[in-house]
Amino acid sequence: MRRLFKHLIPVRRDGNHPPLFLVHSILGELTWLPMLAHELDEGWPLFGFAAPGLNSDEPFFTSLEGMAAAYLDSMRQQQPHGPYVLGGYSFGGIVAFEMARQLQRIGERVDALILIDSFAPHAAMKQRLDGWMREGLFLQVIANQLALQWKAMELLPAGLLAQDGDAATQCVTAARHLLAHCDVPYSFEVVHTYLDRGMTVMQAHAALLAGYQPSPLAADVRTLLLHNTLGFIGRDSVLLLPDLPDEERDPDHGWDALLPTPPLRMGLEAEHFMIGTPKVMAMVARAMERFLLPEQADVVDDGTA
Repeated sequence: MRRLFKHLIPVRRDGNHPPLFLVHSILGELTWLPMLAHELDEGWPLFGFAAPGLNSDEPFFTSLEGMAAAYLDSMRQQQPHGPYVLGGYSFGGIVAFEMARQLQRIGERVDALILIDSFAPHAAMKQRLDGWMREGLFLQVIANQLALQWKAMELLPAGLLAQDGDAATQCVTAARHLLAHCDVPYSFEVVHTYLDRGMTVMQAHAALLAGYQPSPLAADVRTLLLHNTLGFIGRDSVLLLPDLPDEERDPDHGWDALLPTPPLRMGLEAEHFMIGTPKVMAMVARAMERFLLPEQADVVDDGTA
């Protein structure tokens, strides 16, 4: 996927429906977007945003508001005026919300906001993210997602990375595990660099969340919240992630205080970190089309997509 403007990535340029502009996860990756495009009707133009750091050496943003403003600048070169359809996966939903706030401030219309298992920003979020990073949870997510892709004989077990103490050692342990248990098409140096860079990007984005204290949207926007039904981490995690206390395993998404009207909720039968898979992206596509084209399909909030 090549950039169209500085941050904009075209997945599908043309179509007879309004363009969809979707923001990456906290890792900055967009591997789920082609899966979503495959499942969506071909009439939907689809664009993503490239975050600095993962596949480039551009400097990180210093604020979430700055990230949103930069993404808006690229988006408006493609579509100068609204109405806009914005959304994002996890962290990306927060960025999309801030983009909607900034568009409303300049008098542009946002027609719809799509939050793909996104949790509203709150004071305790940074502390929780920092803890998960220290314990190696996010690194285990990245490593075991790669392990599944590379048909691993054995996934990285829960708790192993927490014994290593620091992120640099954890990246070495994870890279060695992948090389030992998978048919990896890359060298240790390539795998280690990818893991290390992924952790750096996530830490940078977690810092953006720590400084973000938004006010509610000024005007109502139709909002769809696609939420997991198996927990942030499932009780039988596909990625062998550690068990969490109930309040962390299944936290409140918390958007009601920031939206003039509560979002329409639809459930996705998946845990949070498995949403970016082909099977779940098919559910996301169906739910998005039901929501965005209610005249063609009755939208019923039955708890599932």
